[in-house]
Amino acid sequence: GYYNYKRINIFWIDIMPSKNVIIVETSNISNFLYSRYHPMQPIRLGMTSELIYSYGMEKFMKIINTKKKTKSEIFNIHSSVFENSVMKKLTTDKIYNILLDEKHDDCPVFKGLVEYSILYSSASLLSSDAIINKNCQIAINWSGGLHHSKIDEKSGFCYVNDINLCILNLLKHFKQILYIDIDIHHGDGVEEVFYGTNRVFFLSFHYYNKNFFPGSGSILNKGISYGKYLSLNIPLKKNISDINFCKIFESAVHETMKHLKPDIIILQSGADSLASDVIGKFNLSIYGHSNCLKVLKKFNIPLLILGGGGYTKDRVSKCWTYETSIAINRNIQENIPHNVYWKLYKPNFELDLLKKDKYIDYNCKKYLDYIDKKIKKNFGFFYPNI
Repeated sequence: GYYNYKRINIFWIDIMPSKNVIIVETSNISNFLYSRYHPMQPIRLGMTSELIYSYGMEKFMKIINTKKKTKSEIFNIHSSVFENSVMKKLTTDKIYNILLDEKHDDCPVFKGLVEYSILYSSASLLSSDAIINKNCQIAINWSGGLHHSKIDEKSGFCYVNDINLCILNLLKHFKQILYIDIDIHHGDGVEEVFYGTNRVFFLSFHYYNKNFFPGSGSILNKGISYGKYLSLNIPLKKNISDINFCKIFESAVHETMKHLKPDIIILQSGADSLASDVIGKFNLSIYGHSNCLKVLKKFNIPLLILGGGGYTKDRVSKCWTYETSIAINRNIQENIPHNVYWKLYKPNFELDLLKKDKYIDYNCKKYLDYIDKKIKKNFGFFYPNI
């Protein structure tokens, strides 16, 4: 009774609910802290989980509690140098004192770092296992999606690269994987590992500027050797709007699906591409961001959804909660229900699905047409050779 019919048509999904979705819970992960002023705040994961429960969505999907994998399973994507120097057993005197508020280290060594890394990585592996075992059509782990860490170094708030772990796990059972990344930052840690393979198609939509981390993701980077033309980077300019982002996303995805027959899609759904993110440069509303998931669901193939960036925590939790409702085909109301994190949403207790800033979109029609032509040209040379 709160909304008129027009708003319901915009915000709500009029499909019967499905239980063919699994979400992996990492109940204690929100208790970790990088440092007091660090933009990456795991509490956003607790807020997301609580909001999902407060909407009653748990009735329409299966919840799996994270069972920790072994260290050998978690670290097998990284070198021994990484494990020994970055993730080595920490002692109290080597841990940053949170009271010192280390502000300048992207990847601080904080208390519980190894436990934190094992938790989110185990959750991602369990999500991929659920799809492998055909327990669901869609598996979700919002604590995952840390796409920057390299084989031998931590990077960009990321420690263990859980995405690469998932891909390696899935490649044992699936012939071809389509990886799609909508984080504001280029997924360099994933592209680097699979740049020369013809079994993983890498598709990334990101803000591109040499002075913006990680500085990679040029449209000219297309893969090498057997992976030639299986990396497709979509570099975008500041303040892209819903309309332009959805247009280029749908064009690239449909062109990809015309030439590729993936067995599974992995979506890294980083929420730092939302408007008002403290680090991001895009101007997407939650509705525009979530359109990516709606598009991918229509292909009706297994889908693994992971989190990623997102540094305005109330916006992140609203976005991922709404995207969870899309995954389970469930209508949710605009007013958020009361929950234990209620005060952190102050002063705005609505989902605000269409909220964005009044900025000029620097992605003009000429530039987007240029990108679209490059996409089609890429597939002119494309041959999967599997």
